[in-house]
Amino acid sequence: MKRQEPKMALHTIMYGRDPAMSTLEQMAKKGNGQFQLTLDGLQLAQSFENLANSLKPRVAALMQGQHIDFLVFSLWVHHLVV
Repeated sequence: MKRQEPKMALHTIMYGRDPAMSTLEQMAKKGNGQFQLTLDGLQLAQSFENLANSLKPRVAALMQGQHIDFLVFSLWVHHLVV
């Protein structure tokens, strides 16, 4: 019998603009996740809040002993030097 691996989602969040944005978009797409661009601290906080809210059903299922999918995210921070 073939062992089934859990599904994994890769979500990426970019803070600021950078040429690597398309790479992060592609990573999220290939990883069955979502890409989010944040341009300020308020948007960044909202992105993390959205991610945390998406985890609530998974955490509840895990606490009940159910099998859940894995979630992975990446944050890319670009610092502008003026």
